Amino acid sequence: MPLINCPECGRSVSDKAPTCPGCGAPIVTLGVTGLGAPATLPKRQRKPMSCTAVGCLAVLIVMLIGIVTTEISKSGKPTSGSSSSASTAQPTPVNTVEVQGVRTSIAEVDKTIADMKGLHVITSMSINNNEFQVNRRLWEVMPLNAKKGFTLTCAQYWKAHGQTGLCTVVDNMTGEKLASHDSWSGVKIGRD
Repeated sequence: MPLINCPECGRSVSDKAPTCPGCGAPIVTLGVTGLGAPATLPKRQRKPMSCTAVGCLAVLIVMLIGIVTTEISKSGKPTSGSSSSASTAQPTPVNTVEVQGVRTSIAEVDKTIADMKGLHVITSMSINNNEFQVNRRLWEVMPLNAKKGFTLTCAQYWKAHGQTGLCTVVDNMTGEKLASHDSWSGVKIGRD
């Protein structure tokens, strides 16, 4: 009883078996080849999830962060006719972090950073210098608002975890500075 490869999973199965015991795919033999071995249907190639699909998903999430951050910052600022002043500003509630007038729950900031790590947008973080290393290819396809929102979220993350000062986003391969945030000038995209 010769063994053949299952056309679905590639396991060795008997040419007499009606289905593969591993995956349940039907075993179809097409006769005997000139070499004396039974011929089977060609194995179907399965494509792994492409980097493009993962990149698109990452870009969509970062764009959403940028849009939400932009909308929150627009609605959080007092209007020109408002009588609000810095002395009447509301204190930041417990379990939230505020950077540049944008308040976000610490849990949401942590979840966003974890999602970005899971999608390989963030490749590593360095608490010593408040640095996020990112995948340069994914960074390059992000729209500007998404880059700003991402950088602001990074700054919120460091502030929520007791770090202060400059937050930087750098290329994970070259170390080139891609963006930064500080409390005086806000978000900067580029090497400035």
